[in-house]
Amino acid sequence: MPTHVAKVRHGYGKKATYERIGVAWRNDDGSLYLKLSGTQVVSALTLYELKDKEEAAPLNDGEPANEEAGE
Repeated sequence: MPTHVAKVRHGYGKKATYERIGVAWRNDDGSLYLKLSGTQVVSALTLYELKDKEEAAPLNDGEPANEEAGE
């Protein structure tokens, strides 16, 4: 189960929006394994630790579920 969600910020300040682009798991050695969804190219991203299972729930966007990506 993912422990973090990866997001990209669009814009700045109060008008900023965040797009979910993947999920991450903490490895036994403390490193993070990051699984990006899609084929986007980003120069930077932010990882947010998931607080509860409700927040980690899959998004229903009409696409088939991708369990490995936490979707």
